[in-house]
Amino acid sequence: MSLHDSVAGNRAVLAAIVAALIALPPLAQADEREDLEKLRATVLMLVETLVSSGVLPRDQADAMMRDAQSRATARLAALPPPATTADGKKVVRVPYVPEAVKTQMRDEIKAQVLAEAKEFQQQPLLAASSPGIPIRIEGDVRVRIDQTRLDPSNTAAGTVKQAADAAGLTRAPDIAGNTGNNLASFNTQEDAIRTRMRVRLAAVADISDAVQATVGIASGGTTGPTSTNITLGQSGDRGPGYLNRYNVSLDRASLRFIAPYGVNVIAGRFNNPFVKTDLVWSEDLNMDGVAASYALPLDPSLKAFGTAGWFPLSVGNPNVSRTRYFVGLQGGVDWQLGTRENRLKLAAALYNYHGEEGIAESVETFNNPGIPDYGVRSEHGPAYRQRGNTLFRLNYPSDGLTTTYWGLASGFNELDLNAQLDVVQFEPLHVVLNANYVKNLAFNRAEMSRRAGVAISDGSDTGYQLRAQVGTRTVSRFGDWNASIAYRYLGSDAVLDAFTNSDFGLGGTNTKGFVLGGSYGLAKNTALQVKLMSAKLIHSLVPPTGTRLTSDVLHVDLISRF
Repeated sequence: MSLHDSVAGNRAVLAAIVAALIALPPLAQADEREDLEKLRATVLMLVETLVSSGVLPRDQADAMMRDAQSRATARLAALPPPATTADGKKVVRVPYVPEAVKTQMRDEIKAQVLAEAKEFQQQPLLAASSPGIPIRIEGDVRVRIDQTRLDPSNTAAGTVKQAADAAGLTRAPDIAGNTGNNLASFNTQEDAIRTRMRVRLAAVADISDAVQATVGIASGGTTGPTSTNITLGQSGDRGPGYLNRYNVSLDRASLRFIAPYGVNVIAGRFNNPFVKTDLVWSEDLNMDGVAASYALPLDPSLKAFGTAGWFPLSVGNPNVSRTRYFVGLQGGVDWQLGTRENRLKLAAALYNYHGEEGIAESVETFNNPGIPDYGVRSEHGPAYRQRGNTLFRLNYPSDGLTTTYWGLASGFNELDLNAQLDVVQFEPLHVVLNANYVKNLAFNRAEMSRRAGVAISDGSDTGYQLRAQVGTRTVSRFGDWNASIAYRYLGSDAVLDAFTNSDFGLGGTNTKGFVLGGSYGLAKNTALQVKLMSAKLIHSLVPPTGTRLTSDVLHVDLISRF
């Protein structure tokens, strides 16, 4: 029952009680009259309580009292004339109200008002500019110790740059020197530790039964889509440092429409709508565009679901950028096994990217940079790439530019298969098993070599992850816990490196290894989390030369959600 319906119901009850008390005839016995006057005063006081608590507006309370007085007057007028004695005096008949009934009336009215006040206090905040629209606040704060251990025998960044320049190919454009002196711009050999923070805050407004609006902000800048972390104390061109303030940015802004037949449509910037793991999508990644989802119960224990969406990545601008976007389609089933809420969820998705492949600068475009197909338009730019995808040099070999523009050698049409089994036979402990497999259907070495103008003989188009977790499914109370282990293999061109996990193997694709994790509840909605990620390369950073990069990353997180 809604707040409006509850208040309306109690107003009607109180109006009837007030009318009845106003209509009481004069009483002959002082003690009975005193008790009923007390009851009348109690009801009037409860009306005032509703007004002062904000449940009942003053004008409506006054209107209710006038209505009660009117009904009482009408009721008295409809009564037969009072009987009189032989000498003309009125015969007073005193209604008897048992003490138990009076007590019950007081208790029931009191309980009603207290329940109403409690419900009122628990309602979401009301927007001052839009009375009656509930707004819910949600978010989280996370503080992290991030330690990275690197093998001193890893290939130096300067060496990676030299090999990439010579080959015209790379899988790590950021692990290279950024000056002519090959000064390292990325750490591949020295251990590092840092303290990081993530803050997210969103307001969700239920505009109506069919429309919901969400606006959210998050910490971090706009240098990449997969992380909202801030590194504390970072100074120079990478952050404020020296106890200065940090940036926040718009992270969510969407409208959701709840349509008939279980269909939901959302547009703007919103949380990832697909069933997923971090093999394909980073957990911090939000999406721009429009998506529609549905849920269709097939029987009490089986539900089918589906999601479809269109997501723009860049807007075409002559001589600057190409129009890029991807289309996502996913369908699956959610099946309850038996009577103990054991659940099996299966999902299959296809993510088809358009405009991502690189276009090399030809001799014609070199001699006429105004031609729209100039290579820089198709660069896999540093603002959103990580590392791992096979890239080739877009610049014409003799253009003389000190900056190299890199483009994707492969197209991307990702088939993503997910399975999750949640076993609750040992309640409250859960055993959750996940399997995720992805394959890039657009991967073709012959086509990649033609596009790059350089022979490409390695690289991989597949990835998979197997994960097992034991413990409480979610850690939300003191004493809750879980532990997990996973093995992860993600080939160089299995997925677009821009959007996958940004921590394992220092982020991106072309990595394999193990992940160990655990979480313990310290208080309500507050947990301590520990994760160790051990990764190494699958193929060289610079095909076809040999390179080495292994890493162990430890995260210790303190996180609170609200």
